[in-house]
Amino acid sequence: MNAVRQLGSTEWNKPLLRVRPSMTPSGASPQKKPSTRWRAAGRARPPAANSFVINVSVHDVMSRHPITVGPDATLLDALVLMRSQKVSGLPVVSENGKLVGVLSQRDVARTLRTAGGIPEVTGLFDLLMFGLSEEAGVNVQVLRRILEETNVRDAMSSPPIAIPSDASLELAAEVMQENEINRVPVLRGDRLVGIVTRNDLVRALVHS
Repeated sequence: MNAVRQLGSTEWNKPLLRVRPSMTPSGASPQKKPSTRWRAAGRARPPAANSFVINVSVHDVMSRHPITVGPDATLLDALVLMRSQKVSGLPVVSENGKLVGVLSQRDVARTLRTAGGIPEVTGLFDLLMFGLSEEAGVNVQVLRRILEETNVRDAMSSPPIAIPSDASLELAAEVMQENEINRVPVLRGDRLVGIVTRNDLVRALVHS
């Protein structure tokens, strides 16, 4: 099992490194070989010592009791859960409570593109719930079969990027920006205690 990459609160001014591993769902066509080059982010200018983003921790703004999905669930199950809960991504948690990945709409779109030859997916939830127009040129039955036969573990981003609950908003924002993600799981020790999203950060800044 891949270990969680947890960024500590003292790492906000260090370059962040990221490689995006490629997952190939069971039965899917092989993906283009992923790049093994690591991309180093530039250093951000340190904010003032009395800055709001430094003095407020993610624990104060995160969403507690996040909706999660198991690695053995199907992508269709995960998408139905996302739609019902009005979220665009889910932490993936194993039976023993360990965070093992994160599944986003982008991950699902990538899987559909790889396994079904769909060049671009727009309005993913409506596409899945209400079907495709004839002009789209994609067989709805094939698309549904991919979603029903592919497990979350084969499409999720792993190892997950996470931050501790005492991390600053500055770190959370920098992690999202440097890794081009919209949400970051929050851990206390090795236990998932919340999730912080771009919307959480915006709300915190607006009400500060």
